[in-house]
Amino acid sequence: EGYILVTKSSHTYGWRNGHSALVIDADKGETLESAVLGSNSSIQDISKWTGYPNFIVLRPKETSYDKMKDISSTAAELLNDIPYDLTVGIFSPKSADKDKIRGTHCSHLIWQAYRYYGYDLDSDGGMIVTPRDIAMSPDLEIVQVYGVNPLDIWP
Repeated sequence: EGYILVTKSSHTYGWRNGHSALVIDADKGETLESAVLGSNSSIQDISKWTGYPNFIVLRPKETSYDKMKDISSTAAELLNDIPYDLTVGIFSPKSADKDKIRGTHCSHLIWQAYRYYGYDLDSDGGMIVTPRDIAMSPDLEIVQVYGVNPLDIWP
């Protein structure tokens, strides 16, 4: 629980934006994702990640597994069934109190879950957090890669 999955293999209108998810139950193979415009965030089966031609598994540096489990539990409680909102950070605040989150998207969901615990995983600190921002965060370490050069994560 608490591991972060990122792929570079998603794109929208020709823009390779990528996709990310948070593992919330490793035994059941469940992730929390905000995947589709017009749909709410939801718990999904991790098996779909085997279909991506590349992915990265990340975890926060120097963080206990118990804390990662707490973060994933909080995310499952507070960030599940939230409307998809690509513009979080532009037209609404990037960070929201636990009872005030009104919209999210895949990488914002990861960022917000960890932000509740004092982490800022947005590598460039911009208004919008992207899968690339998560993948490039200096606060994360690579656990596993598939189809990705670990020396050049996101060119």
